Amino acid sequence: MPRGTRWDTARYGIKPYAAMGGLHAAIDAVLALQAQAPVNPARVSRIRVDVSQPAYQHGGFDITRPIEPITAQMSLKYTVPVVILDNAALISQYRPDRINRDDVWDLIAKTEVTHDPAFDGGPDDGYKTRVRITAHDGSAREQIIARPRGGLGNPLTDDEIVAKYRMLTEHIIDSGRRDAIQDTVLSLEDNPGSPRQLMRLLAAPVSDALA
Repeated sequence: MPRGTRWDTARYGIKPYAAMGGLHAAIDAVLALQAQAPVNPARVSRIRVDVSQPAYQHGGFDITRPIEPITAQMSLKYTVPVVILDNAALISQYRPDRINRDDVWDLIAKTEVTHDPAFDGGPDDGYKTRVRITAHDGSAREQIIARPRGGLGNPLTDDEIVAKYRMLTEHIIDSGRRDAIQDTVLSLEDNPGSPRQLMRLLAAPVSDALA
């Protein structure tokens, strides 16, 4: 490599969720609360999500039913409720049949997204997020996430990246082709013929992930 050249791939993050990156801290916050003690959706009276200005601008918009998958993937008001219900933010949570169910829209009506200036900029790059869930009896639980999983400050492990690849491709290609792509990518540095083999494996059509 020429002197002074830098591999930008060393600066890439790998998203663990099927949503816009600005939503990932909120997803992490809900999953952390669920890990401490499961949230009972029937007891929730209010959900508040506090974010930075960039996250609010791109993901804090109001939504009205119905919405498209791409809107759901960019919406804090949709994503936080669906993670409370499903304990996940993967492809299944953004399918049209999931988006339009009553249970998630009941929680959307209780969800408020606000801009907290204290979360703007700083070492956390504007990703810092607070999720506060209040129950009907007035009790509340909250979680703050400064650096979401998958970002440069909190990267996924190699095993987590492989697991995400396998999850994303489970329903769109057959298992033999999926395994062959995985093995080829992991051997790129050792096998001079791997790039051509990889291109052949990637060239064939795949099924619709959101169908």
